[in-house]
Amino acid sequence: MISGSICISLNAKNTIQEESIDKLKDILQKWFEEDGEDADFRFDKNEFLLEAGFALFGHGDNFWDWLEIQMKKEDHPERELDDNLSEILVNSKILGYSYEVESNRYMDKVEKGAKEKVFKRFINKKFDCSLVELFEKFSAFELKLNESKKVGCVNIKLEEISTDSDKLLYLYSIQGCYLMIDVEKREEIFFSGYDAEYSTIDQILDAIENGDIDDDFNYDWIAEGEIIYEMIGYEDEFYEPYK
Repeated sequence: MISGSICISLNAKNTIQEESIDKLKDILQKWFEEDGEDADFRFDKNEFLLEAGFALFGHGDNFWDWLEIQMKKEDHPERELDDNLSEILVNSKILGYSYEVESNRYMDKVEKGAKEKVFKRFINKKFDCSLVELFEKFSAFELKLNESKKVGCVNIKLEEISTDSDKLLYLYSIQGCYLMIDVEKREEIFFSGYDAEYSTIDQILDAIENGDIDDDFNYDWIAEGEIIYEMIGYEDEFYEPYK
């Protein structure tokens, strides 16, 4: 399942009747609902924005390709907008994202300026990396005990340091999750999901020793993917062109 968002900045200089915006919104919404997918298009009158979060099966390009078809005044079996509504899209600036964190981490971005009919497409080249790699990138390993650092929308805090074992262990809190790292080896030892049961180094070590945590249980792939998305998903430096 792909999640995503789109922001259509309508050209306020053009006279656009509200009924046309409503019709455009309904057709965009219908594209998702016909296949049992989901979107929540809404119009902000103050900002003159038509925007939505959405979820769909398949790939984000399915939606971006369909939008491009709507902006071209050519006969096509998938074209559903009349020329007036098509022109509204053409005259708008559009920024969109789609991403998947559960099975095959992926995030793309599309953008187009007013009068353009084709998207510039980008893919996030770091979205499948690990938290350890991002900690290196953003100098999170330089945090002192009880210090915190904001990366994207994520707050990283060094909660605890332990030298009692044969490893130098650092425990970080990240958006309600906990990450324990062997700092010298730059090796992830434990990563919880949200609402973690274990929140101290001793609790984690005891649970590992008692067999309550094993290699199949100490890793929450989805939660880690969501955190990486919140850290770098909207940072331009991590994208490169594709298609």
